[in-house]
Amino acid sequence: MKKLLLLSALLLVVNQLAWAQTERGVGWWSGGINAASSRSTLFQQHNEASALDLRFTQGTFIQTDLLLGADLRLSRSKTLTREGFTLEAVTDDRLTTVAAAPFIRRFWGKEALRGYVGGGVLVELNRDRLLTANTKTRNAEDLTTRWRIRPELQAGLFYAISPRWGVDLQARSSVAPIAFTDLNLSLVMLTGVKTVPIAADAKKTPTQLLTGNWVVSGTFDLGTDRQQLTSAAGELATNVETRQTERFTISPSLGLFTGRRWLLGVSVPISHAVQRSEFVRSATQTVSGITSDITTNGVGLAPFAKKYLTKGRFGPFLTARVGWQRERTYGLSATADTRTTTYSWRVAGGLAYLLGKRFIVEGELVGVGSQWASSQPGGESSRQIDVSATLRPAFTMSYVFL
Repeated sequence: MKKLLLLSALLLVVNQLAWAQTERGVGWWSGGINAASSRSTLFQQHNEASALDLRFTQGTFIQTDLLLGADLRLSRSKTLTREGFTLEAVTDDRLTTVAAAPFIRRFWGKEALRGYVGGGVLVELNRDRLLTANTKTRNAEDLTTRWRIRPELQAGLFYAISPRWGVDLQARSSVAPIAFTDLNLSLVMLTGVKTVPIAADAKKTPTQLLTGNWVVSGTFDLGTDRQQLTSAAGELATNVETRQTERFTISPSLGLFTGRRWLLGVSVPISHAVQRSEFVRSATQTVSGITSDITTNGVGLAPFAKKYLTKGRFGPFLTARVGWQRERTYGLSATADTRTTTYSWRVAGGLAYLLGKRFIVEGELVGVGSQWASSQPGGESSRQIDVSATLRPAFTMSYVFL
């Protein structure tokens, strides 16, 4: 009987917490900012690129289970290319996108997991400015402006991982035809929540973070791209090339908790890609094709250190990692047997959620990193810098051997 009363009391607390998260006056915050820049130097070519992407979502429950808010987005990118013996041919492309989407959502459920449906109106403006200059054309400028207004439907699931934090899985669709293809997963911060949860035993370290535990995780990517390229200088001189690229990348990771919630480990990125091209001499008369393959193999090492700052089931972490990778490209149509060496580093912070007793789900919210790459022969080089702060991270899941 006492256990039944205790269970009923706990369920009542959970219901109150869930109800408080969607009651009138609670604020809903999500979004992020990402800035990146890159520079590469090739033979008779110099490339520079930069990008800034700002996304922000804010809403307020105007009454219980009814959220009114808006999505805002600002995106800017710039690509600068210089070509020629003296780099006199210049192409400067700048793209700006501004969008706003006011919305309203209706929530159902009083437990940790809730569903919602809603709708809104997307207003978007795109501006593309392309400037070209060389020795013959001093200044040629193309300016394209596009805008659109589109009503949209929204549906999603919200899972509360604490009274003031949750995970939002959202799908969007145009009104006609209805096709929910835009799927997003993001962290949500709630403000104005009145109910405070019963504190867990903060002195007890969760089983996932105990010293001596091994942690495994990893990522992989598998895909195929297919292109058909046609160039013509007269009917008989028409060349048709069918190009297919098959790629596979895997990056297993292994770490060990060494004490005081420190995780030390290493990941091993491995990549393999094959580009197969078939050439046909004429588009009107099929001639036996000439085929060629270009293969790229890569392997690297990326040691890392991670510190979980609290003993709670949900809390922040800090991480730092460095990386080295070597790639080799060879094949019949490759200009040479090319070897590319890449060095990188990154420092980041985020939030982790200890799921059950054997899983850790986490996402990086803020980070800064850089990457250098050089290729031989040829002396080609590139450098990239990335700075990000977001509530829409790429989530990862790790398995803990107890």
